[in-house]
Amino acid sequence: MHSTRAVSLGETALEVFRRTGKIGKVLSVFDHTINILSSEEALVTIACKTVDDSPINLKVDSSCFKDKGRPTESTPVTVKNDSIFLGNSLLITGLRDAPIWRPDIILPQHLEAQRLLEAIHTAVNAVKIFGQPEGFKPLLPHIRGLISQEPNSPLIRGLNPYAEKAFPSVKGLVECLELRDVKGAAGEATQLIGLGPGLTPSGDDFLCGLLGTLSIVSPFLGDLSRNIDDLNRMVLSSVNGRTNPISREYLKHYAGGKPSMSISRMIQNLLDGSESSIEESIQYVCRVGHSSGTDIAVGVLTAFSILLRTIYRIKDA
Repeated sequence: MHSTRAVSLGETALEVFRRTGKIGKVLSVFDHTINILSSEEALVTIACKTVDDSPINLKVDSSCFKDKGRPTESTPVTVKNDSIFLGNSLLITGLRDAPIWRPDIILPQHLEAQRLLEAIHTAVNAVKIFGQPEGFKPLLPHIRGLISQEPNSPLIRGLNPYAEKAFPSVKGLVECLELRDVKGAAGEATQLIGLGPGLTPSGDDFLCGLLGTLSIVSPFLGDLSRNIDDLNRMVLSSVNGRTNPISREYLKHYAGGKPSMSISRMIQNLLDGSESSIEESIQYVCRVGHSSGTDIAVGVLTAFSILLRTIYRIKDA
């Protein structure tokens, strides 16, 4: 049996692993992650040390799971004292000593519209340079249109098939939110669930960024803040059957205002307005997955565009 040691533990993973005895089974195995489904249908990920921290991740001091310690699907997972056993394949020790990771975003006392506008421009330019083009990156001109305060959105050309299919729903989602039509916004968001290829489809990644950011910045959204919880609840109620358990779990945590470490840093840097920090965090985000980081970043920036437009309206009222 291969042995490795825990180096950090997400707060949700901690709750699952606090239970003793048989807790579930291996759902899927990849080179850098092993996904575990608990007996209560909660998802936890065993992640290599190079993977992003997140509420559901238990990170271990291993570089990959290609050879030693690679369990198979349906391998039983048990917890005994300070250790986790994945069948006879992998032993993880040091649970009690592993630091607990939680997203820690500090909201400013107030947001200045001009500074926020400049931060969004910096971030859009960074995603344009560093982002992967296969997902929703071609929707960046729509974000520029949202923050330009021009009456008409720019005509977007050269969309890939996924961005082309997503664009009407993204546009409609923003419009419905500005009209406080939460049911309509949830309907548009539902059209994005499961859209795109990969373990976490582009539509799901975009919604993670959008819903997670709206939840975090809701204190600055004026009357709209009262609708965010309803929006998240409606969207999450539509997830089952539209996407896979891994993507579903990430949507659940992001909607609860609990993003992964790289996205937490991106959101914090946008709120703080530091140009160099924004660019640095987006470079890191855009390296996550194939296009997942880019798609989440586009969702974050769409939410910040909604935030900026809301601040303008409050200011002009």
